[in-house]
Amino acid sequence: MTNVSKHIILTEVAYGTDLIDALFALMGSSSLGEIPGLGEDTVDQCVECLRRLSLSAGNEKYLEKLRDCDIQMLVNNLVSANIETREGCLEILCTVSDRETTSSLKVRIA
Repeated sequence: MTNVSKHIILTEVAYGTDLIDALFALMGSSSLGEIPGLGEDTVDQCVECLRRLSLSAGNEKYLEKLRDCDIQMLVNNLVSANIETREGCLEILCTVSDRETTSSLKVRIA
């Protein structure tokens, strides 16, 4: 999924919002250890997949509509041991910061 995510245009698939929600749900479950066998590597892959999705034109509107809990999850991963995960979170947060209501992002980072 991660390898092809940069080619996915969410506006052209039937379940773009569901895909984003599923990635964040998987990332949250993996972070909390709710799913046996999934851990930090899964979180890293979810962040990379979201980062690659953010590169495709037209996908920004899906990432700009993230819930506050999703934004908080990205902020929490800024302290990840994996530098690529930290950089990916920063790239995604930059996309999110372009949304109309940036106040919640500013509050979360502050």
